[in-house]
Amino acid sequence: MTSQPFRDLPASSDRIVSRLDAYCVALPYLKPIKFKSVHETRGQYLVIRLTLDDGTEGAAEAICRPEVWGEDAPLLAGMVVGVFNSALKGRDPLAPATDDALSEVTGLRAARSLLEQALWDVRGKLLGQPVWRLWGADKPRPVPLTWIAHGDTSEAMVDESMRQNAKGFSCAKLKTWRRSAEDVEMVAMARRRLGDDVGIYVDANSSYSFDEARTILSRVQDYNVRFIEDPCKFASLDEQASLSRELTTRLLTDRGGLEAHVIGGLLDARATRAVTLHMRQSGVSESVAIARRCAAADVQIVIGTDSESRLGALARMHFHAARPECHAAAAETHFFEKLADDVFDGDFRFADGAVRLDDTPGFGGVINRARLEKYTWQVVSSQPER
Repeated sequence: MTSQPFRDLPASSDRIVSRLDAYCVALPYLKPIKFKSVHETRGQYLVIRLTLDDGTEGAAEAICRPEVWGEDAPLLAGMVVGVFNSALKGRDPLAPATDDALSEVTGLRAARSLLEQALWDVRGKLLGQPVWRLWGADKPRPVPLTWIAHGDTSEAMVDESMRQNAKGFSCAKLKTWRRSAEDVEMVAMARRRLGDDVGIYVDANSSYSFDEARTILSRVQDYNVRFIEDPCKFASLDEQASLSRELTTRLLTDRGGLEAHVIGGLLDARATRAVTLHMRQSGVSESVAIARRCAAADVQIVIGTDSESRLGALARMHFHAARPECHAAAAETHFFEKLADDVFDGDFRFADGAVRLDDTPGFGGVINRARLEKYTWQVVSSQPER
Protein backbone atom coordinates (compact mmCIF):
# COMPACT_ATOMS: atom_id res chain seq x y z
CA MET A 1 0.00 0.00 0.00
CA THR A 2 1.84 3.12 -1.17
CA SER A 3 1.90 6.46 0.64
CA GLN A 4 1.71 8.39 -2.67
CA PRO A 5 -1.95 8.21 -3.75
CA PHE A 6 -2.17 11.99 -4.20
CA ARG A 7 -0.50 14.40 -6.61
CA ASP A 8 2.47 13.09 -8.54
CA LEU A 9 5.66 14.00 -6.71
CA PRO A 10 9.22 14.09 -8.00
CA ALA A 11 10.49 10.52 -7.79
CA SER A 12 13.82 11.49 -6.26
CA SER A 13 15.78 14.23 -4.54
CA ASP A 14 19.41 14.77 -3.66
CA ARG A 15 18.65 14.23 0.04
CA ILE A 16 18.52 11.21 2.33
CA VAL A 17 16.78 10.52 5.63
CA SER A 18 19.55 10.55 8.19
CA ARG A 19 18.27 10.68 11.77
CA LEU A 20 15.29 10.12 14.04
CA ASP A 21 14.84 11.45 17.57
CA ALA A 22 11.87 10.37 19.69
CA TYR A 23 10.92 12.41 22.76
CA CYS A 24 8.77 11.13 25.62
CA VAL A 25 6.85 14.22 26.66
CA ALA A 26 4.39 14.99 29.50
CA LEU A 27 2.03 17.84 28.57
CA PRO A 28 -0.10 19.48 31.29
CA TYR A 29 -3.88 19.67 31.04
CA LEU A 30 -5.85 22.78 31.95
CA LYS A 31 -7.73 20.59 34.42
CA PRO A 32 -7.77 16.86 35.20
CA ILE A 33 -9.14 14.71 32.39
CA LYS A 34 -11.64 12.00 33.24
CA PHE A 35 -12.53 9.30 30.72
CA LYS A 36 -14.40 6.10 31.39
CA SER A 37 -11.16 4.16 32.07
CA VAL A 38 -8.53 6.91 32.50
CA HIS A 39 -8.03 9.80 34.92
CA GLU A 40 -5.05 12.08 34.14
CA THR A 41 -3.59 15.48 35.01
CA ARG A 42 -0.96 15.25 32.25
CA GLY A 43 -0.86 13.56 28.89
CA GLN A 44 1.96 11.21 27.92
CA TYR A 45 2.97 11.93 24.32
CA LEU A 46 5.63 10.79 21.90
CA VAL A 47 7.01 13.55 19.65
CA ILE A 48 9.37 12.59 16.82
CA ARG A 49 11.79 14.59 14.68
CA LEU A 50 12.74 13.08 11.32
CA THR A 51 15.85 14.79 9.93
CA LEU A 52 17.34 14.81 6.43
CA ASP A 53 21.06 15.09 5.75
CA ASP A 54 20.66 18.83 4.99
CA GLY A 55 18.94 19.49 8.34
CA THR A 56 15.36 19.66 7.02
CA GLU A 57 13.03 18.31 9.72
CA GLY A 58 9.60 16.71 9.79
CA ALA A 59 7.61 16.21 12.98
CA ALA A 60 4.77 14.03 14.24
CA GLU A 61 3.12 13.25 17.56
CA ALA A 62 1.02 10.56 19.24
CA ILE A 63 -0.70 10.28 22.61
CA CYS A 64 0.39 7.24 24.65
CA ARG A 65 -2.17 5.69 26.99
CA PRO A 66 -1.24 2.12 27.90
CA GLU A 67 -4.78 1.53 29.21
CA VAL A 68 -6.16 2.26 25.73
CA TRP A 69 -3.43 1.55 23.17
CA GLY A 70 -1.16 -0.83 25.07
CA GLU A 71 1.99 1.29 24.64
CA ASP A 72 3.61 3.85 26.89
CA ALA A 73 5.86 6.51 25.34
CA PRO A 74 9.23 4.71 25.84
CA LEU A 75 7.85 1.50 24.33
CA LEU A 76 6.46 3.33 21.30
CA ALA A 77 9.72 5.29 20.97
CA GLY A 78 11.67 2.05 20.74
CA MET A 79 9.28 0.74 18.09
CA VAL A 80 9.55 3.92 16.01
CA VAL A 81 13.35 3.96 16.12
CA GLY A 82 13.44 0.27 15.22
CA VAL A 83 11.18 0.79 12.19
CA PHE A 84 13.18 3.86 11.19
CA ASN A 85 16.48 1.97 11.24
CA SER A 86 15.09 -0.92 9.20
CA ALA A 87 12.86 0.94 6.72
CA LEU A 88 13.82 4.62 6.36
CA LYS A 89 17.38 5.40 7.35
CA GLY A 90 19.56 6.32 4.36
CA ARG A 91 16.63 6.48 1.91
CA ASP A 92 15.58 9.28 -0.42
CA PRO A 93 12.47 10.91 1.17
CA LEU A 94 10.76 11.24 -2.22
CA ALA A 95 11.54 7.83 -3.70
CA PRO A 96 8.62 5.41 -4.13
CA ALA A 97 10.85 2.70 -2.69
CA THR A 98 10.78 4.60 0.61
CA ASP A 99 7.00 4.28 0.75
CA ASP A 100 7.24 0.63 -0.23
CA ALA A 101 9.64 -0.03 2.64
CA LEU A 102 7.25 1.55 5.15
CA SER A 103 4.26 -0.31 3.72
CA GLU A 104 6.02 -3.60 4.38
CA VAL A 105 6.07 -2.88 8.13
CA THR A 106 3.35 -5.03 9.70
CA GLY A 107 1.83 -4.97 13.16
CA LEU A 108 3.44 -1.75 14.41
CA ARG A 109 0.65 0.52 13.18
CA ALA A 110 1.26 3.48 15.52
CA ALA A 111 5.02 3.49 14.79
CA ARG A 112 4.42 3.34 11.04
CA SER A 113 1.78 6.08 11.28
CA LEU A 114 4.15 8.46 13.08
CA LEU A 115 6.87 7.92 10.50
CA GLU A 116 4.44 8.37 7.60
CA GLN A 117 3.21 11.67 9.02
CA ALA A 118 6.73 12.97 9.69
CA LEU A 119 7.79 11.90 6.19
CA TRP A 120 4.96 13.89 4.59
CA ASP A 121 5.83 16.91 6.74
CA VAL A 122 9.46 16.75 5.58
CA ARG A 123 8.37 16.26 1.95
CA GLY A 124 6.29 19.41 2.08
CA LYS A 125 9.19 21.38 3.52
CA LEU A 126 11.62 19.93 0.99
CA LEU A 127 9.33 20.86 -1.91
CA GLY A 128 8.20 24.20 -0.42
CA GLN A 129 4.54 23.11 -0.49
CA PRO A 130 1.80 22.61 2.10
CA VAL A 131 0.85 18.98 2.51
CA TRP A 132 -2.81 19.66 1.67
CA ARG A 133 -1.64 20.59 -1.85
CA LEU A 134 0.54 17.49 -2.15
CA TRP A 135 -2.54 15.52 -1.11
CA GLY A 136 -4.54 16.77 -4.06
CA ALA A 137 -6.37 19.97 -3.10
CA ASP A 138 -6.22 23.12 -5.23
CA LYS A 139 -7.13 25.12 -2.15
CA PRO A 140 -7.77 23.93 1.40
CA ARG A 141 -11.32 23.73 2.65
CA PRO A 142 -11.88 25.16 6.16
CA VAL A 143 -12.05 22.32 8.68
CA PRO A 144 -15.08 22.52 11.03
CA LEU A 145 -14.55 20.98 14.45
CA THR A 146 -16.60 18.88 16.87
CA TRP A 147 -16.35 19.30 20.64
CA ILE A 148 -16.67 16.07 22.64
CA ALA A 149 -18.42 16.83 25.92
CA HIS A 150 -17.70 14.94 29.12
CA GLY A 151 -19.46 15.45 32.41
CA ASP A 152 -21.07 13.71 35.36
CA THR A 153 -24.51 15.16 34.62
CA SER A 154 -26.58 15.95 31.55
CA GLU A 155 -26.57 19.63 32.49
CA ALA A 156 -22.78 19.66 32.74
CA MET A 157 -22.37 18.15 29.26
CA VAL A 158 -24.87 20.54 27.67
CA ASP A 159 -23.33 23.54 29.44
CA GLU A 160 -19.89 22.51 28.21
CA SER A 161 -21.21 22.14 24.67
CA MET A 162 -22.72 25.63 24.87
CA ARG A 163 -19.42 27.17 25.99
CA GLN A 164 -17.46 25.47 23.24
CA ASN A 165 -20.01 26.38 20.59
CA ALA A 166 -19.51 30.01 21.62
CA LYS A 167 -15.76 29.50 20.99
CA GLY A 168 -16.45 28.27 17.45
CA PHE A 169 -17.04 24.51 17.64
CA SER A 170 -19.82 23.82 15.16
CA CYS A 171 -20.76 20.35 16.37
CA ALA A 172 -21.20 18.67 19.77
CA LYS A 173 -20.73 15.01 20.59
CA LEU A 174 -22.53 13.91 23.74
CA LYS A 175 -21.75 10.82 25.81
CA THR A 176 -24.87 8.69 26.35
CA TRP A 177 -23.80 6.24 29.03
CA ARG A 178 -26.86 6.13 31.30
CA ARG A 179 -28.83 3.48 29.40
CA SER A 180 -32.08 5.30 30.17
CA ALA A 181 -34.46 7.99 29.00
CA GLU A 182 -32.13 10.48 30.72
CA ASP A 183 -29.84 10.22 27.69
CA VAL A 184 -32.71 11.10 25.37
CA GLU A 185 -33.71 14.02 27.60
CA MET A 186 -30.11 15.31 27.52
CA VAL A 187 -30.12 15.34 23.72
CA ALA A 188 -33.47 17.13 23.70
CA MET A 189 -32.04 19.74 26.10
CA ALA A 190 -28.95 20.18 23.94
CA ARG A 191 -31.05 20.70 20.82
CA ARG A 192 -33.24 23.31 22.55
CA ARG A 193 -30.26 25.25 23.87
CA LEU A 194 -27.89 24.92 20.90
CA GLY A 195 -30.52 25.53 18.24
CA ASP A 196 -31.12 23.83 14.93
CA ASP A 197 -27.91 24.90 13.15
CA VAL A 198 -25.43 23.17 15.48
CA GLY A 199 -24.57 19.55 14.74
CA ILE A 200 -25.20 17.02 17.51
CA TYR A 201 -24.39 13.34 17.73
CA VAL A 202 -24.16 10.77 20.50
CA ASP A 203 -21.64 8.16 21.59
CA ALA A 204 -22.71 5.35 23.92
CA ASN A 205 -19.29 3.66 24.03
CA SER A 206 -21.15 0.35 23.55
CA SER A 207 -22.80 0.71 26.97
CA TYR A 208 -26.35 -0.18 25.86
CA SER A 209 -27.67 -3.66 25.20
CA PHE A 210 -28.92 -4.34 21.68
CA ASP A 211 -32.57 -4.17 22.74
CA GLU A 212 -31.97 -0.98 24.77
CA ALA A 213 -30.29 0.63 21.75
CA ARG A 214 -33.34 -0.19 19.60
CA THR A 215 -35.98 0.92 22.11
CA ILE A 216 -34.33 3.75 24.10
CA LEU A 217 -31.27 5.21 22.40
CA SER A 218 -32.95 5.26 18.99
CA ARG A 219 -35.31 7.95 20.32
CA VAL A 220 -32.53 10.54 20.06
CA GLN A 221 -33.29 10.53 16.33
CA ASP A 222 -36.26 12.79 17.09
CA TYR A 223 -33.74 15.61 17.73
CA ASN A 224 -31.91 15.65 14.40
CA VAL A 225 -28.69 13.94 15.49
CA ARG A 226 -26.09 13.29 12.81
CA PHE A 227 -24.74 9.99 14.12
CA ILE A 228 -25.37 7.32 16.74
CA GLU A 229 -21.92 6.01 17.60
CA ASP A 230 -21.15 2.55 19.00
CA PRO A 231 -24.50 2.07 20.74
CA CYS A 232 -23.84 -1.49 21.96
CA LYS A 233 -21.69 -4.58 21.61
CA PHE A 234 -23.06 -6.54 18.70
CA ALA A 235 -23.24 -10.32 18.69
CA SER A 236 -22.52 -10.40 14.95
CA LEU A 237 -22.19 -8.25 11.84
CA ASP A 238 -25.71 -9.34 10.88
CA GLU A 239 -27.05 -7.93 14.16
CA GLN A 240 -25.18 -4.65 13.60
CA ALA A 241 -26.49 -4.47 10.04
CA SER A 242 -30.05 -4.98 11.26
CA LEU A 243 -29.79 -2.00 13.63
CA SER A 244 -28.14 0.13 10.96
CA ARG A 245 -31.11 -0.59 8.66
CA GLU A 246 -33.62 0.28 11.39
CA LEU A 247 -32.07 3.65 12.15
CA THR A 248 -32.77 6.69 10.01
CA THR A 249 -29.70 8.33 11.57
CA ARG A 250 -26.32 7.01 10.40
CA LEU A 251 -24.78 4.38 12.66
CA LEU A 252 -21.16 5.43 13.32
CA THR A 253 -18.54 2.75 14.08
CA ASP A 254 -15.42 3.77 15.98
CA ARG A 255 -13.68 1.17 18.19
CA GLY A 256 -10.36 3.00 18.16
CA GLY A 257 -8.73 2.75 14.76
CA LEU A 258 -10.02 -0.26 12.87
CA GLU A 259 -7.80 -1.78 10.18
CA ALA A 260 -8.78 -1.41 6.53
CA HIS A 261 -9.73 -5.07 6.12
CA VAL A 262 -12.00 -4.93 9.21
CA ILE A 263 -13.74 -1.85 7.85
CA GLY A 264 -14.04 -3.66 4.53
CA GLY A 265 -15.93 -6.42 6.32
CA LEU A 266 -18.29 -3.89 7.89
CA LEU A 267 -18.98 -2.34 4.51
CA ASP A 268 -19.50 -5.69 2.80
CA ALA A 269 -22.08 -6.56 5.47
CA ARG A 270 -23.67 -3.09 5.24
CA ALA A 271 -23.26 -2.95 9.00
CA THR A 272 -22.45 0.75 9.33
CA ARG A 273 -23.13 4.03 7.55
CA ALA A 274 -20.22 6.00 9.01
CA VAL A 275 -16.70 5.16 10.22
CA THR A 276 -14.30 6.99 12.53
CA LEU A 277 -10.79 7.30 11.15
CA HIS A 278 -7.96 7.36 13.72
CA MET A 279 -4.72 8.49 12.08
CA ARG A 280 -2.76 7.45 15.17
CA GLN A 281 -3.31 3.88 14.02
CA SER A 282 -4.18 4.18 10.32
CA GLY A 283 -1.50 6.68 9.34
CA VAL A 284 -1.71 8.19 5.86
CA SER A 285 -1.76 5.38 3.31
CA GLU A 286 -4.24 3.19 5.18
CA SER A 287 -6.44 6.24 5.86
CA VAL A 288 -6.64 6.94 2.13
CA ALA A 289 -7.56 3.34 1.38
CA ILE A 290 -10.29 3.43 4.05
CA ALA A 291 -11.64 6.79 2.87
CA ARG A 292 -11.87 5.65 -0.75
CA ARG A 293 -13.58 2.41 0.15
CA CYS A 294 -16.09 4.22 2.37
CA ALA A 295 -16.87 6.83 -0.28
CA ALA A 296 -17.66 4.11 -2.81
CA ALA A 297 -20.15 2.62 -0.32
CA ASP A 298 -21.77 5.97 0.66
CA VAL A 299 -20.33 5.59 4.17
CA GLN A 300 -19.26 8.86 5.77
CA ILE A 301 -15.82 9.41 7.33
CA VAL A 302 -15.32 11.15 10.67
CA ILE A 303 -11.75 12.19 11.54
CA GLY A 304 -11.55 10.97 15.13
CA THR A 305 -9.65 12.50 17.99
CA ASP A 306 -6.50 10.86 19.32
CA SER A 307 -6.08 13.45 22.12
CA GLU A 308 -3.69 15.38 19.89
CA SER A 309 -2.03 18.72 20.64
CA ARG A 310 -1.81 21.37 17.93
CA LEU A 311 1.27 19.62 16.54
CA GLY A 312 -0.59 16.36 16.08
CA ALA A 313 -3.81 18.08 15.00
CA LEU A 314 -2.24 19.52 11.86
CA ALA A 315 -1.83 16.21 10.00
CA ARG A 316 -5.51 15.49 10.58
CA MET A 317 -6.49 19.00 9.47
CA HIS A 318 -4.55 18.66 6.21
CA PHE A 319 -6.14 15.28 5.54
CA HIS A 320 -9.65 16.63 6.15
CA ALA A 321 -9.00 19.77 4.08
CA ALA A 322 -7.62 17.84 1.12
CA ARG A 323 -9.79 14.73 1.00
CA PRO A 324 -13.39 15.15 -0.23
CA GLU A 325 -14.38 11.91 1.50
CA CYS A 326 -14.08 13.76 4.83
CA HIS A 327 -16.01 16.93 4.02
CA ALA A 328 -19.49 15.77 5.10
CA ALA A 329 -18.58 15.64 8.81
CA ALA A 330 -16.76 17.95 11.20
CA ALA A 331 -13.44 16.64 12.52
CA GLU A 332 -13.23 15.57 16.16
CA THR A 333 -9.80 17.17 16.48
CA HIS A 334 -10.43 19.31 19.55
CA PHE A 335 -8.18 18.08 22.34
CA PHE A 336 -5.62 20.87 21.91
CA GLU A 337 -8.13 23.08 23.76
CA LYS A 338 -7.73 20.91 26.88
CA LEU A 339 -3.95 21.37 27.10
CA ALA A 340 -2.31 24.08 29.19
CA ASP A 341 0.78 24.01 26.95
CA ASP A 342 2.36 22.08 24.08
CA VAL A 343 5.55 22.03 21.98
CA PHE A 344 4.07 23.61 18.84
CA ASP A 345 5.30 26.72 17.06
CA GLY A 346 3.46 28.10 14.05
CA ASP A 347 0.22 29.68 12.92
CA PHE A 348 -2.79 27.72 14.15
CA ARG A 349 -5.86 29.61 13.00
CA PHE A 350 -9.08 28.46 14.63
CA ALA A 351 -11.83 31.02 14.12
CA ASP A 352 -15.41 31.28 12.90
CA GLY A 353 -16.08 27.62 13.52
CA ALA A 354 -13.17 26.14 11.57
CA VAL A 355 -9.40 25.75 11.28
CA ARG A 356 -8.01 27.47 8.20
CA LEU A 357 -4.78 26.23 6.65
CA ASP A 358 -2.40 28.34 4.60
CA ASP A 359 0.55 27.84 2.21
CA THR A 360 3.16 27.19 4.90
CA PRO A 361 5.29 24.21 3.72
CA GLY A 362 4.73 20.83 5.33
CA PHE A 363 1.99 20.67 7.91
CA GLY A 364 2.63 24.29 8.84
CA GLY A 365 4.24 23.92 12.24
CA VAL A 366 7.58 23.29 13.91
CA ILE A 367 8.69 22.08 17.31
CA ASN A 368 9.44 24.71 19.95
CA ARG A 369 12.79 23.47 21.27
CA ALA A 370 12.59 25.25 24.63
CA ARG A 371 9.18 23.78 25.48
CA LEU A 372 10.23 20.39 24.12
CA GLU A 373 13.17 20.37 26.53
CA LYS A 374 10.91 21.53 29.37
CA TYR A 375 8.42 18.68 29.03
CA THR A 376 10.68 15.82 27.84
CA TRP A 377 11.52 13.09 30.34
CA GLN A 378 13.22 10.55 28.04
CA VAL A 379 14.79 10.59 24.57
CA VAL A 380 15.38 7.64 22.25
CA SER A 381 17.49 8.34 19.16
CA SER A 382 18.67 6.49 16.08
CA GLN A 383 22.08 8.01 16.84
CA PRO A 384 22.46 7.77 20.62
CA GLU A 385 25.08 9.91 22.30
CA ARG A 386 28.31 8.10 23.08
